[in-house]
Amino acid sequence: MTSSTLVPSTLEEQKTYAELVAQSTGMVPAAYQGKPANIFVAIQYGSSLGLEPMASLQGINVIQGKPTLSAQAMLGLLKSQHFKVHITKDDENQRVTVEVIDPDDPDYSTVSVWDMAKARKAGLGGDQYWTKQPMTMLKWRAVSEAAREAAPHLFLGLGGAYTKEELEESVTVENVEETPRPRSPYSSYTRKPEPVEPEVVEAEPVEPEPINLIIQTMRENGVDTAQKARLVLTQIVGVENVNDIPADKLETLCANLDGFAHDIQQTLGDNK
Repeated sequence: MTSSTLVPSTLEEQKTYAELVAQSTGMVPAAYQGKPANIFVAIQYGSSLGLEPMASLQGINVIQGKPTLSAQAMLGLLKSQHFKVHITKDDENQRVTVEVIDPDDPDYSTVSVWDMAKARKAGLGGDQYWTKQPMTMLKWRAVSEAAREAAPHLFLGLGGAYTKEELEESVTVENVEETPRPRSPYSSYTRKPEPVEPEVVEAEPVEPEPINLIIQTMRENGVDTAQKARLVLTQIVGVENVNDIPADKLETLCANLDGFAHDIQQTLGDNK
């Protein structure tokens, strides 16, 4: 560990760092106090996203062993990857519109619109924070929905891109809850997570969902934009969205990921 950056580099340094930080009672979020395992998981995932340790602890929560990003961290990650994000607020009608533009395909954008009618339909709006700060809550709801629709590959492994509150089925001023979202070529299952305990002591390994295996294989083989994802899925599977892959075909693909990877590379090569 260097004194200039204070960023642990080796596995042992990261473990030691996590143990030391877990002892803090005022400098880290309460959810990480006394939980070195959760700190370790957050640092690992944060590092894969280009975040330094303390930034990871501020933007990532660990719920049931799954790292989850805050809506603010999602927004920051999008901007760091050169996605353009336009946020428009209509205070009179209590409506927030978020548009995310893919840097690799400027003609392709994702738009999420949230108003109080939509919030109430999703079972929200009754909480005190929604009453006191409705525009703030709508903003972060729209941001998280647009982010995971526009670039779910950035959040692969992060609790399916659900925020902390979505996994806990509660909400705070700073974050947002789950709601049904539009599907994208990269999108993972849109099922509602089972109720979970908000606090965990140890981070347990999480087996990837079949859809996430498909997404990961696509990403590892050069599918890094929504346009490429649609091309690959159409050419190989005959659908435009991973959610539309038939169960038997999904099982076949997961059983032969090497073959799927070969088909991806061939498809991308033929369409250069």
